[in-house]
Amino acid sequence: FLFDFLYSVIVVGGFSLLLAVLVPGVLMAFSVVFLARMFALELSKSELAATACLLFFFLNGTLASWAFLDDFSKAGDKLAFLSNPADYASPGGQQAGLANFVSTIFVPQRTVLMGFALALLAYFLLYRIYSGQAHKTDYLFAGLSVALLPLVHIASFAVAGVAFGSVLLREAWHSKFAGLAKNKKLWLMLAPVILLAIPQLLWINEQPRSPGFFGVQAGWLAKTTDAWQVALFWLKNAGIALPLALVGLLAVNARRRLAYAPFVLVFAAANLFRFQPWDWDNTKYFMHWMFFTA
Repeated sequence: FLFDFLYSVIVVGGFSLLLAVLVPGVLMAFSVVFLARMFALELSKSELAATACLLFFFLNGTLASWAFLDDFSKAGDKLAFLSNPADYASPGGQQAGLANFVSTIFVPQRTVLMGFALALLAYFLLYRIYSGQAHKTDYLFAGLSVALLPLVHIASFAVAGVAFGSVLLREAWHSKFAGLAKNKKLWLMLAPVILLAIPQLLWINEQPRSPGFFGVQAGWLAKTTDAWQVALFWLKNAGIALPLALVGLLAVNARRRLAYAPFVLVFAAANLFRFQPWDWDNTKYFMHWMFFTA
């Protein structure tokens, strides 16, 4: 809602509709790339790893796909093959699975740009809190980043809310739930969510929605409860990033693995439930998981 409102403000301010759509979209696109790199660098402390993360995430379903790697290995003239405009972004169409995020979400659904940018900022600040590196202002801006999300992009709010809740619970657990009323840092983080996010959620809840908006759909687009078939479905859809991430999880310490846990929870939930009438829209939840997988 807020991104559409921003377009309206710019048009009323005297700009053309084209510029009203183009300028915020370009700025948000740069913000997403910048924040994704900033967080990946914070997490990995490696320029190479941060770059690999961006490639695996933004090129999901393309250069990181099994189909591309298979065709590339069989190609005689590698340079000519790379010049081939073949589409690996969504083989079989969107309904086949996890298509490329840039071509199917970020470009046609510009509200996701603002939502994902705010979520990335929240993840960066929450990770600083989680790792004990945060300043007092990080607590406030982490709360604000999450609190602004409901009217921007509800799916990003839902996922960021899980991460926010896990960090909040961990901080409360470490303080043994004693003296929470006097814990100024936690209240700095929690107050924006109470004051800003809850009224937005109450307003959204009053809006009409179609019957069957939510539902149970085990296996997502694999549409099966067979664990082996679901595993093969995700190995095909996530590409080479998934097995590399599983190896990476074994290599990092327990603190890093625990930081990934909220997104595994989101991944599991989106494989069990349909959160919108069109089942493919669960991609908006999976993309957060995919970023952390990358």
